[in-house]
Amino acid sequence: MEKVFNASQAEARIREAWEREELHRSSSGQSNQKTFLIPPPGITGPLHAGHALNAVMMDVLARHSRLSGSEVLLKTGFSHSGGAIEALLRRKFADKGLNIHDLDRDELLDEVWKWKAKCEQDDNRLLQRLGVSSAWTRQPFTLDSSYSASVCAGFEALYKEGLIRRREKLVDWCPRCQQESPGREPVEVEGTLWQIKFGIPGHEGEERKYLAATTFSPEVICGVGAVAVHPSDERYRDLIGAKLKVPLTGFEVPVVPYRNADPRLGTGAFPVAGGFDHEDFAILADSGIAPRPLAGADGRLGESAGRYGGLDMTDVRERVMHDLGQEGMIQAIRSHRRKADQCLKCGSPVVRVLTQQWFFNPGEGARAIADKIRKGECSVSPERWKDAFIEILEGEGQWLISRKSWWGIPVPASFCNSCSEVRVGSAAQSACARCGSSDFRTENDVLASDFTVAFWPLAAFRWPEGGDAFKAGYPSDTIAVDGTSARSGPLRMSEVCFGLTGKLPFRSILVHATVADAAGRKMSWIADNASDPGPLIEAHGADSVRVAYSLMSGSDGFARLSNGSLALGRSLVDKIWNVSRHAIRNMSRFGYKSPDSRVLAVEDHWILGEFASLMDSWKQDMGAGRVSRAAERLCRFVAVPLSKCYVEALRLRSSDAGPEAFAGHSLLVEMLRRLLPMIHPFAPFVCTEIWGLFAGLPACSELFSTPVDRAPLTPIPLTPSANAAAVMKVLMDIVKAVRSVRTRNGIHASVRLKVIVNAHDPAAMVKLLGRELFVKNMAGCSEVEVTHGDLEVPGFAVAPAGPCSVCVQIPSGGATPDSNRLASELRKAEGRFHTVLRKLESLDFISSAPEDLVNRLREQKRNLFKQIASMSAFSALPAGKVPRARGVENRR
Repeated sequence: MEKVFNASQAEARIREAWEREELHRSSSGQSNQKTFLIPPPGITGPLHAGHALNAVMMDVLARHSRLSGSEVLLKTGFSHSGGAIEALLRRKFADKGLNIHDLDRDELLDEVWKWKAKCEQDDNRLLQRLGVSSAWTRQPFTLDSSYSASVCAGFEALYKEGLIRRREKLVDWCPRCQQESPGREPVEVEGTLWQIKFGIPGHEGEERKYLAATTFSPEVICGVGAVAVHPSDERYRDLIGAKLKVPLTGFEVPVVPYRNADPRLGTGAFPVAGGFDHEDFAILADSGIAPRPLAGADGRLGESAGRYGGLDMTDVRERVMHDLGQEGMIQAIRSHRRKADQCLKCGSPVVRVLTQQWFFNPGEGARAIADKIRKGECSVSPERWKDAFIEILEGEGQWLISRKSWWGIPVPASFCNSCSEVRVGSAAQSACARCGSSDFRTENDVLASDFTVAFWPLAAFRWPEGGDAFKAGYPSDTIAVDGTSARSGPLRMSEVCFGLTGKLPFRSILVHATVADAAGRKMSWIADNASDPGPLIEAHGADSVRVAYSLMSGSDGFARLSNGSLALGRSLVDKIWNVSRHAIRNMSRFGYKSPDSRVLAVEDHWILGEFASLMDSWKQDMGAGRVSRAAERLCRFVAVPLSKCYVEALRLRSSDAGPEAFAGHSLLVEMLRRLLPMIHPFAPFVCTEIWGLFAGLPACSELFSTPVDRAPLTPIPLTPSANAAAVMKVLMDIVKAVRSVRTRNGIHASVRLKVIVNAHDPAAMVKLLGRELFVKNMAGCSEVEVTHGDLEVPGFAVAPAGPCSVCVQIPSGGATPDSNRLASELRKAEGRFHTVLRKLESLDFISSAPEDLVNRLREQKRNLFKQIASMSAFSALPAGKVPRARGVENRR
């Protein structure tokens, strides 16, 4: 067995074996099948770190399910990402000095399909390098004919149920992308508050001739439909319902009450343009006023804007400001910071366009889904997301499902040219049902990619024609998603799929961290801030990266992949390799025999208890979707109890040929047979390699005959001694104390030291007697003496160790006990203690911090308190003076 695990060679060899043996292929339609559907990433570029984290989470859950004996199907696929693809092509052609809108449609489609083929190839290669155990022969694409058929059938069914309708609505529009903006990014900018005079007809000769309305955008007067005031504002109460004359255009608009109008902002009166803002649109709708369109799809004003019709919004602003100034219709101008919306794809200012579009309204279905989540029919992890999902669903309204684009699934609808009757679905009629005309035109819009992806749990199994494959695969088991994609992912999938089947598409939802860039923003190739995980895999190995992703997944909100997480991942791989190497190298000497609890040493009993506790906690964490905590427990167990303590103890007693040495080695093999399957979901390559090495040994071939990803997780059939943990804690406290004295006094590890352990009570004395050899070997001592009572030991440094005091003889000519360093360490510990205490005493922190973090801080507080109490007991004592037990206990 090699001294170091060679990740690059082993991973390539193991991947080839998995693919050759079709190890992860699941036969469709099996009754015990569990299905995991990785949310399909868009073909916007190579998979970035955010995609990789999500794929690893889904793979960890799938591999864990295989351990329970289930037949598992992990499915990947790709989304066409309509709008994002257009933004990427625009950028690509702009580099060549070309405008995407000047290109032929066939040229664009040819470019996109080439791009799609390359993305799928590169992305699959990366997923395979990460060890994702998918069935690679079954990868749906959202524009495949079978997928499109499912979407069109679902659209028709939802339309017939009244959940999909075409209506006029104000939508966010990017004039540069020439399509609806699926998301807005509000940015704070320096703005100007304009107070514009609206004439009050009938008051021309009176003192009150004008009402000054406040706006950030003077150009809204081109489409203003009303002026809104707070109903309780004394300045305007008598004007509510009256007509005002709009400057420059001459239109007359009413004054309407609006309870959200802020009387303290500007004049407290605000022009309302339904074609300019979503809030304005709602105000006019509530007042029964039809909104006048402001801007068209090209960002230019329409004919209703009068003399400003045909002008770009930017040009209109300049012209309106000039004309208002010329006619003396500006009362005041003030500076004011405000929020402005930008397109997420290109950063251009977003305008609003009044247009006919298709909308999906889940209606009561969203409330029904919320009720099912509340009842636990679909579990949510972490628990804090459960209330968030319920709140979103209960407040859910209609959402836009169509786009004015050329890349996507065409809306399956057509319109009668004679009477504008709408017909939906593939069942073409010979004539219009309303007027009898057979002259129809097809809808030019396409379905939005987020609506198309919402069919993923259905279309992945060819609904409604899927048969047994669909019955076995729907609903799927668990879907993992980052917090920023939860609404557009599992919730919208739930709304669509529940509306069509009456069943939720998932049994559970796992929300994990969102991978952020250095500036704390979500990664995206559109935003040009994504990172390729390929170099990380090359440098650290896939297992290390997978463990690092698993550790960071539990972070709340945005998280960056830290060097610390990568180091922990690499440490887990190295340490489990070294532990297994120790066991395999000693197989020829000790062989294997079922361990007998009657001949186990104290450290054997202790590690039995530690491992039993680990297995119980690990099973609970994985069952509840706490992937990060499960990975953290494995890292801690392998690093300290197993590697640093137990295996070191086995090395020290390996020279002994007695029954304890044989029993200890066999116990280690039994433990690895259970520990490797637990680590396997996080680090499958190294565990597969080690498992194969054990299976190749004649003494272990039967023990390791079941593949590692299918090995049953049964407890070790031995009962640990109830006293072992207490004894081992005392022994390890003594070893730590000796090592601490070495560090503080600069004594090299090779120097053998004389140690006197003074037990403060008879119970501690009993635990120590007969175990001096363990302390001697683990702490590197030449002699270990156990005593009890008052003790004067000049020339010895003293350190606390639980119920004992450890006296370490300082070598002649060596360093003397450093009291200054001890005092410095005490001050540092006190500082950390008060920092933790301030956080735990803050109600704001306790109410907003994740439960895991609060529990870790409470545990840290307890440990720091014990550390400070122990250090305080010794900081004022001269070297060689050992305090009595009662004093130490009182200080604690």
